Amino acid sequence: MSVAEDFRVRRSDFLATALAAATVPSGRSMLRLDAFPAGHDIDPYRDPEYGVDEIAWLYADGLVGWENGPVPLLAEALPEVADGGRRYRYRLRKARWHDGENLSSRDVLAAFGAIREGFWGTFEPYRSVREIVRTGDRSFDVVLQRPYAGFVRSFFGPYGSFALPLLRSATASLPVGTGPFAVRDRHDISSWRLESFADSPRGRARVDRIELRYLYSRQTELIGLEAGECDIALPLPGDFQASPSFRRLRRTTGTTVMMFNFDGPFGDYRVRRALAKVLDVATLQRRYDRGRTSLLASLRLDGGNDARLASALAHDSKFVEELRRRLGGHEIRIMTLPGTSVDSAMEFVRQTLVNDVGLSVQMIATPYGELFGPMSPLRRGEFDLAVNSYAYADDADLAADWSCAFRVPNGGNFARWCDPAFERSIASGNRGAAFRRLYDRLAAIPLSRAYEDIGVGRRVCDVPAPTTLVPMTYTCTAWRFC
Repeated sequence: MSVAEDFRVRRSDFLATALAAATVPSGRSMLRLDAFPAGHDIDPYRDPEYGVDEIAWLYADGLVGWENGPVPLLAEALPEVADGGRRYRYRLRKARWHDGENLSSRDVLAAFGAIREGFWGTFEPYRSVREIVRTGDRSFDVVLQRPYAGFVRSFFGPYGSFALPLLRSATASLPVGTGPFAVRDRHDISSWRLESFADSPRGRARVDRIELRYLYSRQTELIGLEAGECDIALPLPGDFQASPSFRRLRRTTGTTVMMFNFDGPFGDYRVRRALAKVLDVATLQRRYDRGRTSLLASLRLDGGNDARLASALAHDSKFVEELRRRLGGHEIRIMTLPGTSVDSAMEFVRQTLVNDVGLSVQMIATPYGELFGPMSPLRRGEFDLAVNSYAYADDADLAADWSCAFRVPNGGNFARWCDPAFERSIASGNRGAAFRRLYDRLAAIPLSRAYEDIGVGRRVCDVPAPTTLVPMTYTCTAWRFC
């Protein structure tokens, strides 16, 4: 399950990467990397801010990597799955930390303990772990409370709205990893030196050194990029002008939707259809997305759904009376996140229901920190309409977010939707049919694609195209100067 778009983009807002080519006296290649942080550390276990995890993939690896799907990295092979998806059996490859110590299963237990005690421990996949059982010096089993479809790729893996690698964390020292670069020095409160490390399972980097510095102005890193003082900047300010000194790469981080609680009045397709017609969805989208991009152009609609979805969402005031009739006597509970674009979008929905339809509406303000907690209206089912974001990148995400088997409390299907045709499509691997079913039945009203822009200077080559929900820094071994 993904976080709401405003907060998903915080990961992007954190990382403003600038890689500037230079040469140190020894003749070894050096990159200057500037970051725009939400935190002040490079250890995501100590500083659990979105984006710190992305920096960590410079110096740390995961149990698995990513090549259009999970692949073994620090694990010798993908884990064996047992007990109906509740037990994963891992064996570690022979690897060593940057300080020369051998990697062992004890390190995995220590890393999991550090995560579980902190902020990240409240999120999947770590929240679902019941225990980790050491079965040898390089082997262990992970036992889950319940099956979780995205477990292998996201448990110490590079795929997710946050992606935590495996590292050794200590309160008063530099973090230690096994990745392509080793953290060798902290110059001051906001700058570090990283040196290449030949024995990373991801291979040797094509540059020898990174000077990492945290900045606190996105305009500063843009100016540096335009002046040729840096080579990559992430993210760019939303209103930046095109420049011959760099090219732009864009990556998306999910689809944001307004979802329904199917255990309430919106479990009836006719009610959902009437609401979709009564709402001016184009205006709703602009309220949420702040006018950055048009609705349908911002969505990835698989299976040729564009025309059908556009027709279903077309504004038609003739449905006002039907919506009033079908919802009469119901007080509609709208969940919102104060101080965010979610609040603006849901206020627009409230005004439509109250002023145009004449319904009674209750606004439920939920702090972001409580969004997915045990007392959240999402988990308790105490809502009718809410906004959430999903990472529609593969079938597993669709299953985790929408399958009947993952209805809360067993998983992240907060909408409580259960549709036999959708289940058949997921079971057969027909992703396009699953998407069509979601949209044909108006399981949710799509609002926006969350995205970020990356600026790449003309002196930098071999920066792979960004992959949705995979840290840009995961591919740092490919970066080179032209």
